Amino acid sequence: TRNMTLHILVVDDNPDDCSRIKRALRRKFPGLQVEHIAGAQDLAQALEANRFDLAITDYKLGWTDGLSVLRAIKSHKPDCPVVMFTGTGSEDVAIEAMKAGLDDYVRKSPRHSAHLVAAVRSALEEAGQHKSERESEARSFQKAQQRAVELQALYEISLCLNAQLEMSHVLRLIVEQAMDLLGVEAGGVYLYDSGRGDLVLAAAAGDLCEAMPATIKPGEGLTGKVFDSHRALVAEDSQAWAGLSLVSGFKSWLGVPLVRSDLVLGVLDVASKTRGFNDHAVWLAELFATQAAVSLENARLHEEVQMRARERAALHRAGQAVAATLDLDQVLQLVIAEVKNLVGAEGATVLLRDRDRGELYFAAAAGPGSEELLGLRLPGDAGVAGSVVRNARSVLVEDARRDPRFYDQIDA
Repeated sequence: TRNMTLHILVVDDNPDDCSRIKRALRRKFPGLQVEHIAGAQDLAQALEANRFDLAITDYKLGWTDGLSVLRAIKSHKPDCPVVMFTGTGSEDVAIEAMKAGLDDYVRKSPRHSAHLVAAVRSALEEAGQHKSERESEARSFQKAQQRAVELQALYEISLCLNAQLEMSHVLRLIVEQAMDLLGVEAGGVYLYDSGRGDLVLAAAAGDLCEAMPATIKPGEGLTGKVFDSHRALVAEDSQAWAGLSLVSGFKSWLGVPLVRSDLVLGVLDVASKTRGFNDHAVWLAELFATQAAVSLENARLHEEVQMRARERAALHRAGQAVAATLDLDQVLQLVIAEVKNLVGAEGATVLLRDRDRGELYFAAAAGPGSEELLGLRLPGDAGVAGSVVRNARSVLVEDARRDPRFYDQIDA
C-alpha cells in the first residue's frame, strides 16, 4: 500500500485542514496526488474527469454539506470509497452517511490524523477486494453465459444430426458442425474398418480435404494414437506427428475419439491455422463427439434396417420368380439379377455341378462379359468355386488373383 500512487479528492473549506491531511497521507502513500475541492464547480469537474481513487470530505461546508458530497460521488462512482473527516458532525450524521454508502467516519483533530490514514488504507483495501470479487463474478458470469451458448449450440447440433439417418449426410454434418462449433478451418472423420484393421477417412472439409491420408493405422500419428488411447489429444506441432507432416499452415490439431458403448467407432480430427486448443476446447469437442457417436450409431442401425428390408424384398421377388416359371434358365437369371443389385456387385454368376462329368459349368451370368461365360466349364475342384463346392462353405475373397485357389483360365 505504501508504494501505491493515489489520486484523492479532499473536500474541505479549511486550507489548514487540507494541508494537514496531505502531510499525514503522503507519509504513508508516496507519490500521492491530492485535488482540493473548494466548491460545487470543482466537484462537478472532478466527477466529470473521473480520475480519483478515493474522496475525503468534511461534513460542514460553506457551499453544501458532506452528505450531499457523498451522494454525488456515489451516484457517479458507486464503488469509490469515501471517508468523512469532520469535527462538526454527530452520531446521527454518521449513521445517515453509513446508510448512504460512507466507508468510514473519523473525528477531525490533530491526534486523529493517524486514524484518518488507517481509515483511508482500510477503505482502499476493501474497495480493491470488492473490485476483485466483482471482476471474478463478472468472469464467472461470462463463462456461464459462454457455457450456456455452447450447450444451446450442442443441443441444436444434436437435433440437426439426429434428423439425418443417411450415413453420408451424417458424416458430412459432423465435420461441418464441429468446424463451426470450435471455430476451425479444417476437419475430418476417420471410421474404423475392423475387416481391414485401418482407420478410413469417411468425410473431410476445409483445407484438409486433399491432404488427409485415406487410411491410418491404429497407433499411427495423432489420429491413430487417439484411437488407441481412447482419449483426446492435442498436437501443437504437426511436424512431430506422423501423418501430419505433409500438411503445412496449421498451428494446432485436435483429435477426439468417437466412442459409443465403450467401443471406439473412429476419430474426429480438427485443425486450426490461428489458435491453439485449451482444456475448454477439448471439453467442448468431447461433448460434441459424444453426440456425433450417437448419430453415427443411429445411422448404422438405419443402414442395417434398410439392408434387411432390401434383402427381404429381394428374397420375396426371387421367390415369386421361382414360383412363376419352371424355366431354370429364366429363374437363375432373375435370381442373380436380384443378388447383384442387393450386394452392389458389378457381376454375378451361377455355376452348377455336372455330376456325370465331374465339372462345374456357368449356368447363368450377369454383368460385363457375362455372355462369354455362359456354358464354360472347369474342373469340379478348380478355382474358388471348386473350393466352395468341395467344402460346402461360403467364402469371401478380398483379392482373387492373390488367392492360392485362383484359376487363371476362368477367374481371370
